[in-house]
Amino acid sequence: RASGPRRRSRSICIPRRSAVLLPPHRVDAMTVDDGFDLRVCTRSHATVVGGLQRACFDDPWSDDSVATLLSQPGVFGMLACGLIAEPAEAEILPLGFVLCRVAADESEILSIGVAVEARRRGIATELMEAAMLTAAEHGAARMFLEVAVSNDRARALYKSLGFDERGRRANYYDNAAGPVDAIILGREL
Repeated sequence: RASGPRRRSRSICIPRRSAVLLPPHRVDAMTVDDGFDLRVCTRSHATVVGGLQRACFDDPWSDDSVATLLSQPGVFGMLACGLIAEPAEAEILPLGFVLCRVAADESEILSIGVAVEARRRGIATELMEAAMLTAAEHGAARMFLEVAVSNDRARALYKSLGFDERGRRANYYDNAAGPVDAIILGREL
């Protein structure tokens, strides 16, 4: 864990030198001046993504699972990061992530999450748009994802991005209230 200014115990920091910028076509979309930027997520960021998984989900993936996933062909990830501290000694605070897989002409959002304190700032939208663009650049013509039928905010986000219902998976998610169906959403890229 990087040293630096005091932060919430659930925060995870990346030293500035460990993050890789996305290609220029995405860097101009969001910058630190806007509150966050997007960075390519590699296997070396598995601990960071694992920490965000633990902060976002009741049943998170392990760091090892994330590392294994990110080392597979066709899988890519992105991190949304904000700066904390003074620019000269700034650390990068991970705010959200997306993991995606491209196979042939289809792509799938495997997982997406934004830290609770960073929600409602457009981060998930930027992550999704970057994932769709990257998947299309890798030959995908369509994108799919699953979302809990009870996750109204996520469903509204996906609808605003042009996703529509393609199917259902009964009792796909477990939560404190019991099993929840997943809605399969898709869109052309």
